[in-house]
Amino acid sequence: MNKPQRNNTIKRVIVLLVILVFVVLYKESIGQEFEGFLTNYYFEQQNTTLNIVP
Repeated sequence: MNKPQRNNTIKRVIVLLVILVFVVLYKESIGQEFEGFLTNYYFEQQNTTLNIVP
């Protein structure tokens, strides 16, 4: 029972680290560029779906 428990904690720490990195990047200018890329991609998806619908 000890080994799976340790694996879960390692996974939680990794997830927390990834979230921390994303927050740091988000606060930097790189984060803003990434956000712009995401919004552009989202609007492209919306446009394609709107174009498909007559």
